[in-house]
Amino acid sequence: MRSKLTPLPKTKRRLVRVGLVFAVLCFGVLGFMELYAPSRQLNFRLDVTFEVDGQQITGSGVQKFVLSKSIMSFFPGISYDFDIYGDAVIVDLPNRSSVYVLMNSPRDDGSIDFDSGSYIFFVNSVCKLGEKAGKLGPAGYVRFVGKFTGSCDVEPKDVPVMVRFEDELDPATVERIFPDKAEQVLGADVKFIGARITITDDPVTAGIGDRLTWLSEFGSRSMVSGPSTTNPPFAQIIKHRHFREIEK
Repeated sequence: MRSKLTPLPKTKRRLVRVGLVFAVLCFGVLGFMELYAPSRQLNFRLDVTFEVDGQQITGSGVQKFVLSKSIMSFFPGISYDFDIYGDAVIVDLPNRSSVYVLMNSPRDDGSIDFDSGSYIFFVNSVCKLGEKAGKLGPAGYVRFVGKFTGSCDVEPKDVPVMVRFEDELDPATVERIFPDKAEQVLGADVKFIGARITITDDPVTAGIGDRLTWLSEFGSRSMVSGPSTTNPPFAQIIKHRHFREIEK
């Protein structure tokens, strides 16, 4: 005796059709985004090394670099969206102040930007990804970056802004450290050796707020408040986001 399949009620058939249409639309949107506006991310470890009395001391931290082809790229000059998330790297030097390697890149003349400077381009600049990618279009470049592996030495001009505190509990005591003049701030037996980034699968470093308890989640705030002037004090230029950029 043959068994007959019981047809689905009309309501269920409609729900199935709606579900199939929705699934097709979702896959279509995802396919379009991957083709036209792909996005990739890389975790990278930043190692920063000093020499103290002949002994090399390295501090490390993992940050996340996110790159996507902008969906607004039909406007002139808008091709990519860049972001970097994580904590500033800490180098704990023996018997002296710790060094904080900020998420802020200095300008070409060495001065500091109120924002984060060109730090969002840090990986791209240090590893010369644009040169290595060749003549790929914007979408192809994003995919190339997503497959990038290896390590890159940080040239002196690309070393992020470095600071230390006379008192870590008081943000107003922040002081800048120049790579070629580290001994002037940290002592005659201290020398900056170099920095290097390495692509990694390690998780992004977090927890700097447990150490610098005054850090705010409102990254645009200056470390100390004060009137707007053409020549503000260093602590007023540095912002909370230079120590920690939280992924939204």
